Amino acid sequence: MFMLIGRHIIAVTLVCLLSGCDVSVENRTPSTFDSTPEDVYPLTARVKRGLLVYSLNTDVTVDGGRQDMSSNGGTIWRYDHAASCNSNVDFSYDVNYYWLMLFLPMSEHKRFPASDIIRADIVRQPFLLELGGSDVAVGDSVQFSTTVKDAAGCDLDSVNTGWSSDDPNIASVDVSGVVRGKSLGSTMIHASTASINSSASVIVYAQGNDQIALQNNISNDNAVVLLDGKQPSGCVNDGAYRGSTAVDVDNVLPSNGCSSEVTVMSNDHALEIVSPVSLWTEAAGDQLTVDLKDPLLLPLRIWSVHGDHRLVQQKAEADLAWANVAFGDSHAGIIFPAEFTDKTGDADPAKSYAYCNLHMDIIQDIGYEPGKLNVYYVDRVLETSPTSVGAWCGTFGVGGIVLMENTAPISTLAHELGHALSLEHVDAVDLDADGNPDFEMWTNVMSMGSDSGITLTFTEGQAFRVNVNELSFLNAIGVRSGITRNCAEGDYNRMCPAVTLDLPND
Repeated sequence: MFMLIGRHIIAVTLVCLLSGCDVSVENRTPSTFDSTPEDVYPLTARVKRGLLVYSLNTDVTVDGGRQDMSSNGGTIWRYDHAASCNSNVDFSYDVNYYWLMLFLPMSEHKRFPASDIIRADIVRQPFLLELGGSDVAVGDSVQFSTTVKDAAGCDLDSVNTGWSSDDPNIASVDVSGVVRGKSLGSTMIHASTASINSSASVIVYAQGNDQIALQNNISNDNAVVLLDGKQPSGCVNDGAYRGSTAVDVDNVLPSNGCSSEVTVMSNDHALEIVSPVSLWTEAAGDQLTVDLKDPLLLPLRIWSVHGDHRLVQQKAEADLAWANVAFGDSHAGIIFPAEFTDKTGDADPAKSYAYCNLHMDIIQDIGYEPGKLNVYYVDRVLETSPTSVGAWCGTFGVGGIVLMENTAPISTLAHELGHALSLEHVDAVDLDADGNPDFEMWTNVMSMGSDSGITLTFTEGQAFRVNVNELSFLNAIGVRSGITRNCAEGDYNRMCPAVTLDLPND
């Protein structure tokens, strides 16, 4: 009740005591919002005043920052919250309570501050549904998963997803997204939430292996098979297998966006490439037959230019034997038959053939046989450099020329033949995991430096290049026919395995 005494207004409270009145909070936050990056979310809250409580000078903090909030009568606040991945906004407020105390003039009212926290939850709408899974074998199961995002790209948790399969007889899916292979074939798996749907294809394949049969593998050596194809784990490039007559590989599926190629390399046969391979099915037991051919013969004409022809030929034969072993053991499938010609009596002993810039002098003075790789053994390859013991001089429009010093290390001829077949020095083209040159020193036939730093080997990556590179002398003179590639040293992709692909010895 209210009493009037003189000029004073006396307030008599029937509920509130001097300790204050309770303040109740009414959260007026909408339950859902449209989620687009440009959206703002109107968040409103109301403080209900207790009996004889007057709200004045209200401060409101949102997510830790002071905000100027629109108000209605000092008790309803509105804040437009810009889109972000936060799922809620916290309001804290500080209300000043002014009491009209009994028998006291209004100018002497007392102040009692209070505060509370309002949490405004933002419920976002699903906008994008991403579906992930993999192929599955008959009798096995695989977990498919979904990621739901709003239009601002924020992940949404606790979203119910519905699942279905176009053909449950091929692959079924349960309420948690577990897909089980029932029979060979392919079907679509669907996921849905709210009004958003997503689908993915699943191939159901047979348990077991496919096989690559090597026909006419006369020496029955342990051949190397490089396989590109679709496998249960995904696209596989240069999967390496070994075998003699029948090479078991994992179950290879129809390409389905993956490359499909089989390369067979053998010590005693020419490199064979089958591309694309169209026979792979979901079933295990598919067999690809690769008919191996005889090694490629790259003929050499070896010229004795300086010195004793008998001794020069003995030296050249030893160099050539070393080269044939190096290329053969590395699965390159190349043999270098040679014919020897004595020109020591015709050459001018005083003439020095200065590296490659006098190649026409060699052709004119000594001779040149088209269709062969011409090798010239001389006293000095480069007059000004005692360390230059061999050189590959390119095609020059008429054919390949190799210069060899009579006293060069035994590995030099194989090294220069590698250059003629498109290989570069490995010292400068070692590749890191990303296929980029890292210049780390490693040693094989294409190393620079002393003979002690050279090993009797090529990598399978190099063996692939000497056969298929367009600039390889094999292709330049028509020794080889078939698929060619432009495999730069730094290339590491489906078309060209890494130079450093080096499988363990047989």
